[in-house]
Amino acid sequence: MRCLTLANALRAEAAECVFVAASMPESLVRRVQAAGHETLLLPEATPVSDRAVEEIWDETEQSCDSANCLEAITARSFDWVVVDHYGLDRIWETALRGTVPHIIVIDDLANRSHDCDLLLDQNLGRKPADYYDLVPPSAKILAGPQYALLRPEFAAARPAALKRREGGTLSRLLISLGGSDPDNLTGRVLSILNDLVLPEGARITAVLGALAGRLDAVRAFAGTMQYPTEVLVDVRDMAGLMSECDLAIGAAGATAWERCCLGLPSLVVVLAENQRPGAEALARAGLATLVSLEPEEAFAPELISAVEAYQHDGLAASVDKLVLSGIDGKGCARVVEEIVRISSSKPVARLRKVESVDLGVVFDWRNDESIRRHMLSQDVIDYSAHVAWFETASVSRDRRLLILELDGVPSGYVHFKIDWYNSTATWGFYKAPSAPMGTGRILGQLALDFAFDRLGLHKVWAEVLSGNEASARMHYALGFRQEGLMRQAYKVAGEYADVVYYGLLSQDWKRGV
Repeated sequence: MRCLTLANALRAEAAECVFVAASMPESLVRRVQAAGHETLLLPEATPVSDRAVEEIWDETEQSCDSANCLEAITARSFDWVVVDHYGLDRIWETALRGTVPHIIVIDDLANRSHDCDLLLDQNLGRKPADYYDLVPPSAKILAGPQYALLRPEFAAARPAALKRREGGTLSRLLISLGGSDPDNLTGRVLSILNDLVLPEGARITAVLGALAGRLDAVRAFAGTMQYPTEVLVDVRDMAGLMSECDLAIGAAGATAWERCCLGLPSLVVVLAENQRPGAEALARAGLATLVSLEPEEAFAPELISAVEAYQHDGLAASVDKLVLSGIDGKGCARVVEEIVRISSSKPVARLRKVESVDLGVVFDWRNDESIRRHMLSQDVIDYSAHVAWFETASVSRDRRLLILELDGVPSGYVHFKIDWYNSTATWGFYKAPSAPMGTGRILGQLALDFAFDRLGLHKVWAEVLSGNEASARMHYALGFRQEGLMRQAYKVAGEYADVVYYGLLSQDWKRGV
């Protein structure tokens, strides 16, 4: 559903979206197609053993699935692939990299590596640093519920919903525990509420899907309750329904962000393990009350206690926290904006770590006279010394060695030497001798985004030989300021040379310019 929300928003930007899956229920196929999107089912399902949905597939399974996917799309040209699958990681994504230029991953768990240009994790409390070692250095990370993929009607309904809640009274309860509800949790909750003393005039609304196994039983019980209770099926206007309610008992996951957007206080139940981190973060922030399903005998007392707490002045305080949470329903627009921004930047540029297979090309670049003559040490280096340097520097906590790729071709190099205590770093970078004009600017922008956004540095500074006008112009263009001059600091080609110091603070960096 979150992918459908994203696809609908992209379609408004004139994008064509295709849903690719090994299998898909017919009802979901119809829903996707009704929204104007194509569905493409793979010719054969990947043989995956029975396991938890959050478990990562092994290399054979991912390779089989990626091959099936590539075969299915071979006659088509795509700009992006959106991967929303807990079983897939860098193995699958790298296999698609040569065919589709851009990859966005939607994740919740931060437990596996990815080869992507954009990563989205909409969980509360999630930070870009959680994916520090899991994505390429140039990948943009969108973290937190300000990027939650909510349908536009929730942002539209937010002002009126918040206005309605100013009274802080409990008159209508909403129960929304998943469309299929195989364990009939909805029936259990109704039974518990039926024994509670609720405010006079209280009403209850339960929402289920048409294929819920115990739908008839829930309807029958609802007709016997002491409070007016309705059971709605396949509700299309959830934003409108949530806006009219005062308290929800609902599943964690995407619907939790919908309730937050509309300022609807909630009791949250975790129905799948991938929902737990987000649910626990909501509870810690005071944006929902987490009610545990285990042990089974504790569920009813916890639910009763939570509902009673909301009856006794708890609603108003909860609404206030929800209003201030910043979950405004505009996350999907922010994600689309970032996709459009990356799409419009040509050529396709990405940073990645230097690997051992890159040693030869970096060695040739470093010893090229056009690069070497601007280095503080201008000696031609020996290959064995070059390898020894890499073996030490590549595993050092204080070093970051990165390669720039333009349209998949190695085109530049950047090196950070980090002082973690002061949150600063010196850097050096150069484009490949054969790289086109403008490569240095692209490399500098991506590297500084990495330094300030991913490493969380306070300052980056550079040492540049006096007289290197090209480097000086580049640093000024990137926002650096000259901060000092060290006279006769280094002996270069047998003579002492002055070194100019340039510095850039995080707050002065204009990201993505």
